[in-house]
Amino acid sequence: MSRWCPLCRWWILAPLALALSLLGTIGGCALVERDLTSRSQALLQDRGIDDVSVDFEFRNATLRGPEARRDAALEVNTLEGVRSAEYIAADVEPTTGEAATVDTTASFDGTRMVLTGSVASEEQRTRLVDAATAAVGAENVDDQLTVDGAASTPSLDGAVGQLADLIAAAPKSLSAGAFRLDDLDLNVSGVSLPGRLAPVNEIVKAAQAEGLTVINSIVGGTATAPTPAPAPAVQERLDELLRGTTIQFATASADITTDSKTILDKAARVMRPALRGNSRLSVSVDGHTDDQGDAGRNQELSERRAEAVLQYLATAGVPRARLSAIGYGESKPVASNGTDSGRRANRRIEFTVTGA
Repeated sequence: MSRWCPLCRWWILAPLALALSLLGTIGGCALVERDLTSRSQALLQDRGIDDVSVDFEFRNATLRGPEARRDAALEVNTLEGVRSAEYIAADVEPTTGEAATVDTTASFDGTRMVLTGSVASEEQRTRLVDAATAAVGAENVDDQLTVDGAASTPSLDGAVGQLADLIAAAPKSLSAGAFRLDDLDLNVSGVSLPGRLAPVNEIVKAAQAEGLTVINSIVGGTATAPTPAPAPAVQERLDELLRGTTIQFATASADITTDSKTILDKAARVMRPALRGNSRLSVSVDGHTDDQGDAGRNQELSERRAEAVLQYLATAGVPRARLSAIGYGESKPVASNGTDSGRRANRRIEFTVTGA
């Protein structure tokens, strides 16, 4: 047995040696982090940037401070040894990807005004209730509106304003009617009073000029035919829908996430009436990636993702023949691929509207 004792001792000491090695590695990481943090903070202070904090996870920096300091702070953190730097603006609310929606109907029976559905904000609800109250009196207003709570957009606020104008004009122009606003799609129906339809028609024209898709089916008077939506108006609505968010996929695949399907449903609601109402319009689904990994695989992934979005939109009722899918790979970045935030911005789907 004495011959095996030295070997036994080595087996007993092996776990201790491994633990000491791991502690040395962890200690080395901590030393690197302290060194980089100290040097980064010193550089920030030398440049007069005293309202930005910096933390390191090994060689990866996370900076926090005012949005106005972003570029200057990131420029400082290009010192030797820093692998990547991400800036988090403390004075900017993070985007959640939640898009504002409006789905509201105002029904008028000649005496009462009933408001149902949802709006994006309390301000929008107040505007509609005030318009109805001015039109028929508070005692004749049935307010059943709910507030979605998501941040609204200027386009939606403008659309709600057009609906408020219709509500105010209803008693002067219609014996009965209903106005439904579904985001930027407005459906106007009812029976006009003899020779009294002009105010409603003027509001319909103004709504179309603001980019709303309007279906006017009022009877008993001259209805204004809907004007085909021009390409710039449709492009603006799609850009606004994607502003502050991106279409997300499962890692390294073309599988669209559940949250992003909700965004694409909203995009389909913009595209369907626009493409059907204007035969000259078409939409290109453009896929882009960052520059991480093999360029050929990035190109192929961007093509698959663009095609997946196209197929989803077609399934949602957008005319398939008016859609195309293009993958650009990593060739068209909109931000630096040298930062995490820049790479996130470059991994994106865009819509390009063409036609008159």
